[in-house]
Amino acid sequence: MASQPEVVAIRTTPSIASTWLLAVLPGFRAAHPSVEVRLHAAPSRAGVRWDMTDLAIQYAAVPAADPHTVALLDETIQPMCSPRVLGARPIHRAADLRRHVLIHTDDNAVTWQDWFASRNVAGGAQHERIQIDPSHVAIEAAARGLGVVLESDVLAHDDLASGRLVAPLPDEPVRRRSYQLAWAPGRALGPSAALLRDWLIAASPTATGAPGGQARSAGSTAARRAPRRRA
Repeated sequence: MASQPEVVAIRTTPSIASTWLLAVLPGFRAAHPSVEVRLHAAPSRAGVRWDMTDLAIQYAAVPAADPHTVALLDETIQPMCSPRVLGARPIHRAADLRRHVLIHTDDNAVTWQDWFASRNVAGGAQHERIQIDPSHVAIEAAARGLGVVLESDVLAHDDLASGRLVAPLPDEPVRRRSYQLAWAPGRALGPSAALLRDWLIAASPTATGAPGGQARSAGSTAARRAPRRRA
């Protein structure tokens, strides 16, 4: 009789689940077919029930000083749009964005208002706007030409790499430490959950440190076998 697969429950937001996480999970599954990964994507404000969750990828501009968390991903937030949008109205400087439809998204760490204010652009609120949530849907809307979105290169990685999206102001980024990997305080992770945790840390191009504050080992199984993915 075949043994039951080991189950690891991981929780994150829909946007990071549908982009970065789904890109690295196939490699883990191929390397560890005996581990069953159960992914639950829910808004960050919903909170985490640790009695039902082994790992969580959480948005945190300032990573918690906690032995049960590791800083996982950095991001660059900048305006992005379809190349088609630039045909009629090029964007050469921040003020040019006022002539475009700007896509707004709830719960973003950097809003259009913040972005314009930090660049001393007068009249930044005077633009046509459209509200689209959550972030991965807003990014898809921008790729389809609906407007310009202010978003993360972690979430938009594939669309930027393929050319569906371009960043017309590459000298105007906002760089942030954004995502942390957390696991339940007060209880030890099972072997399979620890294996997935270490795999995700090794798969990140910007993760700093390792569980318990120890240096990451370049010779670990995860570091040797997990794919590196540029955010």
